[in-house]
Amino acid sequence: MADALSFNNSWALASIALAHGDEGCDLRAIVAASDYLNHAILTYAELAHALALLHAAGCAEERNGRLLLTGPAANWLTSVRDLKAFKLLTAAGTFMAGLPVPESTGDLPGLSWLTEERMRNACDAYVGG
Repeated sequence: MADALSFNNSWALASIALAHGDEGCDLRAIVAASDYLNHAILTYAELAHALALLHAAGCAEERNGRLLLTGPAANWLTSVRDLKAFKLLTAAGTFMAGLPVPESTGDLPGLSWLTEERMRNACDAYVGG
């Protein structure tokens, strides 16, 4: 299970990095990037877990309905901009492995825009459009 969580966290961060522009990224772009990287779409639970870890470490926040990498993750993002898929996944795994693990990842304070319904809508928009 730990290996699956580790891969899912890496996959989520790599997807965010691939989708991330100057003003962050929206859920549809994260969904599209996850499909590009792994030929599958992140589930709500997979993305929520990774975002909880990132948020707890001061590495992610919501701004105007978009996800923005901040602090150490913003610096990391600059360093991986030109990496191809496999190397990006590897770099994301290394970054996520270095984050402190909070006692609970069940709550997403400050990231309340990520809901199961919004994730479903983003998936539907991606698949349908």
